[in-house]
Amino acid sequence: MHENGADQISFDELNNDLAAMGLEQFDYNSFVAEYKSDPKLKGIIKNFNDQGIMFKQGNASDLGAPAMGKSKVPAMAKRATNVGAEL
Repeated sequence: MHENGADQISFDELNNDLAAMGLEQFDYNSFVAEYKSDPKLKGIIKNFNDQGIMFKQGNASDLGAPAMGKSKVPAMAKRATNVGAEL
């Protein structure tokens, strides 16, 4: 979404997209916990509240190096982009 130029998304829209990909969904409290534990999110999130998320504008280099630790986001991204064997 960030890479496609979106500047904000509601939690409902985010969860619809995540559900369509078979990924974990977030409510405000679970997003706060993930945001605090994943420095990559801090690189792309400008602000958020109980209504949704506002992205910083920029490019994918804002994501920085992979984070170490217990973050679920890298695993989620890997599952989302794993579309099977190459053709």
